[in-house]
Parts: sequence; structure tokens; C-alpha cells
Amino acid sequence: MRVYPIQMIVTERLRLEQQAVTILESSIHLRELRWTRKGAITDRVLEAIRELPRLELLELNAHTNLSPGSWSAEHLTHLPRLRSLSLILPDRAVASYLPAILAHQAEQGMGLEDLTVLSRESPVINDEVFEACFPALSHSGLINLALAGCSRLTGAPLLHLLPTLHLQHLALEATNIHPSFYISAAPFLSHLISLKVTHPGPRHSSLAEFFPAVCDLLRGTPQLLSFTVYHSGTAGMSGIREWPVADASVIQELSAAVGSRLRKFECSGVLMRMGAVEALNCPELRDLVVHIGHDLDLVGLVETLSFGLAETDC
Repeated sequence: MRVYPIQMIVTERLRLEQQAVTILESSIHLRELRWTRKGAITDRVLEAIRELPRLELLELNAHTNLSPGSWSAEHLTHLPRLRSLSLILPDRAVASYLPAILAHQAEQGMGLEDLTVLSRESPVINDEVFEACFPALSHSGLINLALAGCSRLTGAPLLHLLPTLHLQHLALEATNIHPSFYISAAPFLSHLISLKVTHPGPRHSSLAEFFPAVCDLLRGTPQLLSFTVYHSGTAGMSGIREWPVADASVIQELSAAVGSRLRKFECSGVLMRMGAVEALNCPELRDLVVHIGHDLDLVGLVETLSFGLAETDC
């Protein structure tokens, strides 16, 4: 449910809400529900979602007070047993209930397999909140963890949690995690199939440590098939966007660590020179996303992709 009219008079909005509730109440075989339209969720809608007997996947706009809709985060502590939960733009109310939400899932079995929290430079999902989630997540069936935009989340609570899990997919985007985290976490991430990390930026104090730390982690991931590094990229004081760069030596080290088996490589918002592209040695690659600088040699790029890589979608 990504498109849902909300600019209506009260009577029309209540009528539409009743239709939505009626549909949900009759959807007894529904397994996946994505309701991301902001302002469209209400208490009545959540009450109906709570009663879906076969629901396995729920993706929700998790802001509880977006006009005209509003709802209590307490509803999320009564959801049926889920395999996957995605909370989009959670507010402080949802953050305060997150430990209880995850505890309720753990009480129904092995807990979630897939947890995604997508914020936008928000402090509400922080170390304190994540530490409180530890009892529900530790020794659970969680294999996919994605945390984005949690500006006050460091690596400390994750290092506490990771030894109890067997993660296969990890995405850490726009958090406050220092590169040293990747070195410390490496022994607990040997089962990774996919990894997504954020470049700290061209002027960040930890810039010099970032790629060596990531490569240290990659060397211990014998099953990795997909690797993404990205930088969101904002303009500096001059108004000109500054791009971080992945040079050829970094790509050579990455290729030596995981290149023989990598099927997807994405370097988005991080420039690669032609020499770095040529250094990419991934014979099994199927999916390639790169941002190339002003030294782009189109003929050379085609030759590199034709002879150095597999049949690649770019």
C-alpha cells in the first residue's frame, strides 16, 4: 500500500478507512503486507493487521503521528509471528517499544529472520535502544539485519550481539559506526552472503582507516556474493559535491579478498578511476554499478567488461 489518498474530508476518509479494515479482515490468507504511505495508518487499521493469521512479512511506515493518521505503537507488540519486519522512518514512540516488539516475536518462536530499520539521520534508534533489544535478538533466527540512517548508533551494541547470531546479510548505512568496528566484527561475520556499508566521506577523520578495515572483514567472508559501498554525497561549503574515491590499490585488495566468487559489486557515490575498474578481477560478476570519474574511457571500459568480467549487467 504505497498509494493511498489522505487529502479528503473526514467522512470520506472514515469511509475509506472502513473499506481498508474490511479488506484486511477478509484477507485471512495474506502473507505479505507493505503499507508505507505516510499518514495512512490508524489504530483501526493496526487492529486489523494484528489479526491477520498468516502474515509473515510486514513493512510499515513507522511514524505514529503523521496527519491525518495516528496510531499507538503498542499495537506492534501484538503482531502475529513474523518472518520479516521493516520499520520505515520510526519515531520516538516506536523506538521506545522496539524491545517489546522484538520480545513478543521471540516469545512466539525463534524470532525474526529479517529486521530492517530505515531512518533518515534520526537519533531515536541509538545504542541504548539497541542494547535493550539484545535479549530478544540474541541466539535468535535473525539472518538479515539492515540499519540505515540511525545517526546515534555505534558499533558497540552490535559487537555485543553479533557473536550470538549467524548473519548472512548485513547492511549498515549512514550510522555512527567507526571503521574499527569491521575489524572487531570480522570473526562473527564469516557467514555473510551480502554486505552493504557506507563510505564515511572524503573529509571524515576515519577516511584512511575505512577501506583497510573493510578489506580486513572481507578476507574472512568465504561465502560473500554481493558487496556494496556507497556514499550519500552532499555538497560542501562551496556548494560543490565532493566525491570520495576508491583507487586501484583498494580494488585490487578487494578483488584478492572476494573477487573470485563475487556476483554483485556496487560502488555508488564513490568514484572509481579507470585504473580501478580495470583492477576489478571478478570473473563471476553479474551485476556491476560504478561511478566513474572524468577520465572515463568508454572503449576501454567496454573492453574491460567484455574480457575481464562475466556477462555483466551494468
